Amino acid sequence: MLKSKMNKKGDMPTVLLLIVAIILVVIAWMAFYTSERGFGEKSREISIMMKQLEFSEQYVYHLAELIAKEAISSGVGDGELKEKFKERALKHNLNIESEGNVFGKIREDDFTFEKLGEDYELKIEKVLVRAKSGNNEIKRNFDLTVRIKR
Repeated sequence: MLKSKMNKKGDMPTVLLLIVAIILVVIAWMAFYTSERGFGEKSREISIMMKQLEFSEQYVYHLAELIAKEAISSGVGDGELKEKFKERALKHNLNIESEGNVFGKIREDDFTFEKLGEDYELKIEKVLVRAKSGNNEIKRNFDLTVRIKR
């Protein structure tokens, strides 16, 4: 008779333990479910910004190459080449935020453009491009070197 009373008293903590375990599983499941959406959107946002950075870097490189070719084909002497490049570059400035500081560096003569044998070399150090999305911003610094072969 004593044994049957003890077994009935042990059933209550076991049932409570089972209920608490089920509640904790449901809470954990809800935490995973609600956080997945946030990570996916942030990941997509960062991926888009990285693609914008890559595009901006390529855009700045190819734009500098185009402007350098225009300056070379204008037929000015080697001494006037840098000024001709600067003049042409400022005409191409569209004030796009993702272009960063490349036109500022050109405006301030913070670049070199010289003839090396038969080729030409344009160097702009510490060019900054950026991408923004909401409150997030990614910046990338790189040295721009364009070689133009004749």
